[in-house]
Amino acid sequence: MGISRHLLDAASITAGARMTTLTVDDARRLGVDNSEPPLAPWEPRTTADGRLYACVLQVVSARKSVSVCLGREGGHWVANITFVNRLTTRSNEEVLATLNEALTSEDGLQFHKPDASSRSQARLSPIAPWRRIAPATYQMKAMVGLAPDRRTPQMWA
Repeated sequence: MGISRHLLDAASITAGARMTTLTVDDARRLGVDNSEPPLAPWEPRTTADGRLYACVLQVVSARKSVSVCLGREGGHWVANITFVNRLTTRSNEEVLATLNEALTSEDGLQFHKPDASSRSQARLSPIAPWRRIAPATYQMKAMVGLAPDRRTPQMWA
C-alpha cells in the first residue's frame, strides 16, 4: 500500500493500550496520508545534443511517481512525461490502453498551475503515445498546446 516501514515498526512495538489516532502530520510523515505530497523542485537538465529542459520528479505515493521535462524542440514547447506505477495489478496492455485513452478524452491531458483558476492551463497534444520503457514504467511525449482562451502557450516559472 505504500505505507512507511517506520509505521509498521512503530505499530509492532506499541502496546495496544497505548495506541491512539494518528495526527495528520504523523500520517503524512509515515506515508498513510499522501493526499498532499510536497511539491518537488524543478531542476535544469541538458540532453546530449545540448537542449535545455526543466524537469521535476513528483512522488505521488511510495510506489507511484510522475516525471515531467519541459523544453523547446523545433520551435515548440514539448513535454516528456514518465509515469511509474508499482502498485497496479493490471497487465501492461491495460495500463497502456488506459493512459492512451486519456490522451483522446475530451479534457485530454493538461498542465494546471497549482491553486489557480481553470483558465491557467496548457493542453498537451501527443507526439508519441504512451509506451512501456521498463517494468511498471511508462513514457510519452507531447507538445504543450494553447490554453483554450490564449494565443500563446501558458507557461509558469
